Amino acid sequence: MIIFYHFEVPVLKSCLTFVVITAFCFPLAAKDATSTLTMCIDHYPPLQVVLPNGAATGANVEVTRQFMQHLGYKLDFTADTPFKRCLQLLKEGEVDLMAGLLDSEQRQQDYHMFLYDDHTVKAFFINNNVDDITHFSDLAGLNIGVVQGTRQFEQFDEADSTFFTRTYTDSLPIAFEMLAKGEVDAVVSTDYYGKNILARHPEYRETIRQSSYKVIDGTKVYIALSRQSEYAVDASRMNQKAIEMFLSGEFETLTIEFQKNHHGLY
Repeated sequence: MIIFYHFEVPVLKSCLTFVVITAFCFPLAAKDATSTLTMCIDHYPPLQVVLPNGAATGANVEVTRQFMQHLGYKLDFTADTPFKRCLQLLKEGEVDLMAGLLDSEQRQQDYHMFLYDDHTVKAFFINNNVDDITHFSDLAGLNIGVVQGTRQFEQFDEADSTFFTRTYTDSLPIAFEMLAKGEVDAVVSTDYYGKNILARHPEYRETIRQSSYKVIDGTKVYIALSRQSEYAVDASRMNQKAIEMFLSGEFETLTIEFQKNHHGLY
């Protein structure tokens, strides 16, 4: 940017006009520290909880809130928004952040991905009319409820569509409702999400049980920042802070503390 300054300086009773041309080069700076980012959430206890008054909490929410606070940012939140819709809004830059995403090549292209957890346990919940699942091979021929847009674990995500049927739903509660009615044979979810739903719906115990099969493979979970967000200029600083919080154990400590203080959600 070039700015012209006009000065009139008297010299020997005459005026000389000087034009000073000054060139300034401003680097692209991070957003102001008082800025507020929007996080897209669905009601997905205990990770994301939309309270009756519209306020947001949950392990994902509080971890992300602290992460942003370290960086000098504030957060606000969408209303309860279906997961797939959140992904689309994030891709388009209509919202800035999501938490709880698994990695993929496409997501790396659409979002900046900040690692915060790698201890995810996947479980299968089954209708009582279905035989127990003890190995991955037992999934053959089953109709499995899956939340639209979510990733589970590599072997499941890459399984051929002829091996088992995937029935997609907008949310995990809907999937469990279908399971209770026998409309699907099983539902795949994170272990404590599924247990939380069963605890909140004791009537499901007559028709649903957890199978023996679990997958504990160190699935990595990320906070995602849209590459279309105006705050993407600060992605490098965010990534460095995320690395520090992950390696120091702060992310894990925040999650554990939330669990201790919110037993009712687990």
